Amino acid sequence: MYIALIAASLYIMSVFVSTPVSTSAFSASTTVATKPKLILKPTTVGTDKNVRVKGVRFTPNSLVTVKMGTTTLGTNTTDVSGTFTLKIKSPSTTGQYTITATDAAKKTASAILLVTASSTIAKISETTKDQYGTHMHIVGAMVNLTGTGFTPGDTVTIYFFGSPITTTTSNSTGGFSNTIFTIPTIPGGSNYINATDGTKKADIPYKIVGHVTSSLSSVAPGQTVTISGTGFGNSATVSFTFNGASIASPTTASSSGTFSAQVTIPSGTTKGNYPLVATDNDGNSGTVHIKVL
Repeated sequence: MYIALIAASLYIMSVFVSTPVSTSAFSASTTVATKPKLILKPTTVGTDKNVRVKGVRFTPNSLVTVKMGTTTLGTNTTDVSGTFTLKIKSPSTTGQYTITATDAAKKTASAILLVTASSTIAKISETTKDQYGTHMHIVGAMVNLTGTGFTPGDTVTIYFFGSPITTTTSNSTGGFSNTIFTIPTIPGGSNYINATDGTKKADIPYKIVGHVTSSLSSVAPGQTVTISGTGFGNSATVSFTFNGASIASPTTASSSGTFSAQVTIPSGTTKGNYPLVATDNDGNSGTVHIKVL
């Protein structure tokens, strides 16, 4: 019995020793660990946008060339760990693109970049300059409009307070500038400037304020002047004060927010500069200063 056990043990040991240990699993693991990898951030992007390319496990201190098809997008040198980074631009047309990086030792890796229609939000901004060299939003002032994020090469229609007022054409990047129009004679108040190319649109709030002028800049006590106004309410009642006190009879603005009224300066007014204020029942107002001699 003991002899049989010893013989069985010797046989098992001989099988174990003579059977070669496979290293394929370890080799495969090592191969995976050393295979270069290309990482794109982001992997889905709009047209003409920045994309960060990162490569790992390439040959240390080696020049890496990054391509899209046969087009070279850029080069960089790996560090001692075989890592590099590079910033590239996404194509100007949508689609799926293969980005490939190859180092001097012919190690290579690829990644897929998906380019979609740009989701840039259209925006507009304005600068207003009136005929007096200031930036008041009054009738007759010039509005200079700038826009970004529209469809490149498309016609952009500008609406002022709901009505079309001018058009322009966006450039190759979807922007436009120096689109100028004059504020028309319309009632005062708040509304919007809108811009649209039919697909994208943008708007900004805008307020036309009341503006008042006098036919004379300097007058004598008891003299009558003509006071004119724009930017008041549609058919609104306009009242006047002179140096804080009511003066003259109220008048009614036109449907376009304009008025003209005769105002007599009080006969007992002493010399000086005085504010004459016109205010309507819609809350619009304007001030002109009168010099009494």
